[in-house]
Amino acid sequence: MIKEDRHIHSKFSDGLNTPEELVKTAIKIGYNKICIVDHVRENTLWLPDFVNDILRLRKKYDSKIEILSGIEAKVINLKGDLDLPKNIEGVDFVYAAIHRIPIEERKYLPSGEISVNKSRALAFWFTAIRKVLKNPIPTVIAHPAAILYQHGVYLPKKVINTLIKEGKEKIFEINLRHRAPRGEFLTKVLKKSKVIYGSDAHSSDELLFWSNWIRK
Repeated sequence: MIKEDRHIHSKFSDGLNTPEELVKTAIKIGYNKICIVDHVRENTLWLPDFVNDILRLRKKYDSKIEILSGIEAKVINLKGDLDLPKNIEGVDFVYAAIHRIPIEERKYLPSGEISVNKSRALAFWFTAIRKVLKNPIPTVIAHPAAILYQHGVYLPKKVINTLIKEGKEKIFEINLRHRAPRGEFLTKVLKKSKVIYGSDAHSSDELLFWSNWIRK
């Protein structure tokens, strides 16, 4: 039984609850480890406060649960760069996420074009994700391929094998909200890669809801 959730959003970004409220909910569920992960951008100013709050909670609830800090940053170009503040000191994990498929510097493939030209979308995504895997900053690949699945684009075996081979130094997230990765990609990630499980919950209620799936 899995007793952790490594992707929970708080009020520091787009979540509904404070980190402490999430911690208390996780303890009630019976988790022994969580990672509170919030979205950042280059101009994010609250990161030091976030890190300090996680440190405070870590000391307060030390005997009950392990609390980790994470930040989620979007991929902004085909070089695998992330939308990150300059100073990320004190953060335990950096999650790299392709929320939109980059085609140039901070320019993205329109959502409507992904399902119209699936091979083109896959090519841009594949270029970007391979560069992310070589970027030393991110630790976790968040909801891998979720943007493709949303538009009916699935990964060929050759693409999957390349990602598994080149992603040996990264952690792949098994994301419940986005059901990503899926199919053969999920099977191979589970067999050959380092993985974590995350609900992508944005509230205490969602944390409770997804706990029924994580603990199965």
